[in-house]
Amino acid sequence: MTISDTTPPKLTHREECLCDLETGTCARITGCRLDRQEGDMLRALGLRTNAQIQITRSGEPCIVKITDEAGSSCSLGISRRVAQMVTVSSSDD
Repeated sequence: MTISDTTPPKLTHREECLCDLETGTCARITGCRLDRQEGDMLRALGLRTNAQIQITRSGEPCIVKITDEAGSSCSLGISRRVAQMVTVSSSDD
């Protein structure tokens, strides 16, 4: 998650941008293209590769519920600019 290129990532047919998910959608974080500082901050807040998330509000900001392996969860608001740089895969994959 510390790729310095800030262009939106190219997606596979099974991935999409976090900003494109609808409210209620569950997904898994597959990666992101943010600078090191932004990537480190998101990881510290729990938004890291393989994190399980649910969109509780789409739009600006996008609000995601992050659930860890122990079942604990928190919510995090993410700007559209940052959400465009995060790739996800549907939980159904």
